[in-house]
Amino acid sequence: MVLSPEAWGIGPVIFRELRDWAHALGYEKARLHLLDSRKKYQALEKLADSVSQTELMGRCFTTYELYCQAV
Repeated sequence: MVLSPEAWGIGPVIFRELRDWAHALGYEKARLHLLDSRKKYQALEKLADSVSQTELMGRCFTTYELYCQAV
């Protein structure tokens, strides 16, 4: 996902929406993988239950994980 400059700052809103969709689909957890070349996002770190480094397809990602609960 790439956000245009006009949409910068709405990442936490998107993160909550993804969590809510995952919950509605019956998932227990949702993970958002952002390339590790991106800066760390304090707002996402506050929303996430855990933050870790993940390697997928030979690339390194910062992985934000949260439990999908009814909101």
